[in-house]
Amino acid sequence: MFRYFDYKKTTTMINKHGFSLIESMIAIGLVTIIAGLALWNMHLFSGVVVRADIEKLYTVCVYLRQKAVSTQQEQVLEFDFKNNTYRYDSGLHYLNSGVVYGFIEGVKGPPSAPQKHIAKCSTFDRDRITFYPDGVIQSGTLYVTDSAGKTLYALTCGIGQISFLRKYRYDNSWHIL
Repeated sequence: MFRYFDYKKTTTMINKHGFSLIESMIAIGLVTIIAGLALWNMHLFSGVVVRADIEKLYTVCVYLRQKAVSTQQEQVLEFDFKNNTYRYDSGLHYLNSGVVYGFIEGVKGPPSAPQKHIAKCSTFDRDRITFYPDGVIQSGTLYVTDSAGKTLYALTCGIGQISFLRKYRYDNSWHIL
């Protein structure tokens, strides 16, 4: 028996079994866009987590200042930079996962008058902040960043007779929050 070879039918069957170059390029492009958006969102998320930790530290400082004034006793907030913890009121607290005490290389500080490259994650004496009964807060700066070193925040207390805390974010320059 002789079989008739249908060229059109065979060609159509071959085309239905694979992807064309254009279809492959579109699929790769979509995957690339989705991956890029996911990485961008992860960077934004890490920035939010660092900001949450600096807000939490700020709140703890406000609490300890009020406690020092109301009890007429010094209060202390101690930092352990190796373990990313801090201690007050006999309690140990951890920074969120992915957040560390640190700074970005090449950034100048302190945030209010950046003149020198930051060399350590805190300028507070003995890695602690002391809150005095008269409302004065020990002066210094604490730097907090994400573990990738892309987001940087600072908590500062300037030198003066009236103490107040400030929060800063670094985006190619310091911005007060």
